[in-house]
Order: sequence, then C-alpha cells, then structure tokens
Amino acid sequence: MNTRYNIEHVLLRNLFSKDPVKVINKLLTEKNKYIYNLFLNEFKKNNEEIYFNQNDFIIKNDSIDQFEFIEITLPYKNIEINNCYMIIIAYSFNLDLYQYFVIEEGIDENKLKYKCLASWVEDNHFVYSDIKDEELDNISSKIYSTMMVN
Repeated sequence: MNTRYNIEHVLLRNLFSKDPVKVINKLLTEKNKYIYNLFLNEFKKNNEEIYFNQNDFIIKNDSIDQFEFIEITLPYKNIEINNCYMIIIAYSFNLDLYQYFVIEEGIDENKLKYKCLASWVEDNHFVYSDIKDEELDNISSKIYSTMMVN
C-alpha cells in the first residue's frame, strides 16, 4: 500500500468516520490547506518527498435538497491503480446520513485504466460504475440521484 493510497482510503476516511463534524469543519474552513497538511505529514512520516503543493488540491462544496457535498479534487500527478482523483464527502444537513465516496483509478481485465466511482462503508469498499471525465463536474448530482435518495 503506498502512502497516497493510505491517506485517501484509510487515514482521511478513518478521521471522517471517527468525527465527521470535525473533518467537515476543517475542510470548509481550512480547505486545501487541511488536506495538503494531511498528505504532507504522512509523506514526511514515511520519509517520502511530497510531489505536489497545496494549490494542487481543490475543495468545492455543493448542496442538493437536504444534502451537502464536499468535493476534494486531488493532484493528478503520479496516480497509480486505486489512487483517487477525487474524494466526495456526502452528508445530510442533520448528519444522520453521511458517506465517503471516491473517484479512483481502476484497471480492467485488458489492463486498460479507467475512472470509477466507489465508496467506503465501514471497512467495506464498493465499486459502483465507471465515470467519464465530463461527469466529474456534476459528480455530486450523480451521487445524489443514484445513491443518496432511494
């Protein structure tokens, strides 16, 4: 497991699961500084040189009906299989429902790379569908319409 994978799929997810309000507040107030510092600290802890800077992260939030979405666009540099292009934190206004989604690099049986939407529920990883680049601009709407409202 590489450092980047660990941050995207384990560290941030565990921080979010443990205290969603704290992580949401940090992302909304500190934005890319918060996420960059998570990466920076982990890379330093593993004696690795970080290969991107704070401005390579973009934090955007969106609201749809009773749900909020924080979209974290990650650096596209040096993405390996299962590394993330985006992390989407989705939650209801009263925080009775929240979920951790990722857009990650996948590889098919023909060794062709593709982007896919996945989520983590506790320690279970679920892959839902391929995602085209043009869908990334409206990813919150896709998540809302296909997964949050049933």
